[in-house]
Amino acid sequence: MPVATNYLFQGSNIGPGGILGDSQDVPELLYLIQKKFFGLGNTLVDLNYTSEAHPNFVFNIPNAFPYIQQKKMYSQIIPLSNPFYSSGLNSLILNSNSYYQDLTFSNYGFSQNYARTMNTNRNCARYISCNYPYIAFYSTILLTSVTPSGGTSLYSNFATTYSHNLLQNTIPGPYDYSYMPHIFYSNTQVEITNQDGYWLLDPDAGLITFYDSNTGGSQVSASNPPYASFFRYEGLFGEASILQGQEL
Repeated sequence: MPVATNYLFQGSNIGPGGILGDSQDVPELLYLIQKKFFGLGNTLVDLNYTSEAHPNFVFNIPNAFPYIQQKKMYSQIIPLSNPFYSSGLNSLILNSNSYYQDLTFSNYGFSQNYARTMNTNRNCARYISCNYPYIAFYSTILLTSVTPSGGTSLYSNFATTYSHNLLQNTIPGPYDYSYMPHIFYSNTQVEITNQDGYWLLDPDAGLITFYDSNTGGSQVSASNPPYASFFRYEGLFGEASILQGQEL
């Protein structure tokens, strides 16, 4: 079957400014869904998906299929009320009685899934829930750009997509708002809201893609990457009832 060599969903509803001011429009959303269908991480916003970094076991490039397979299915409960917070609190102010810090954690030693030099930082931390020890909170993890350089698209001058191994298995914010990931401008504590850059986190592929330029601070780039704070599932995988010896 022939493959298109450009953006498949061209049309009048594509914003004329591309990443400069169209938020995440319908064609971009359709393109993302199409790539998810093929298990591709969204590292190119508006170009042929054959140019993407394809899943590869040898090079540790993950696929982007939803976590519905047996090896990806969460086996342990993720409470709808985030265990890191005080009752009803939906912010980054944590209840210190609900977690403990993993003093052995370091952001050094990770390999980059998408064949880029890995960014590292010391000012980061890992916290573990006391009541749900398979849920962890990662604070200010420095991300790495995985956007291919060059090209002729509207996005060619921007590093749109960032990654870190730990972004895989991130608990999605829409599951419960208290799990919403928080993205920050590099070297600051100024948060990049979801409407500032219209970023989207893919917890399957471990990618954060920006669909617009930033307005609340300096533009994120390969040399000025964002930080991420997020909650991650680190428990068992597979059919829970089988693991517990119960009848299906």
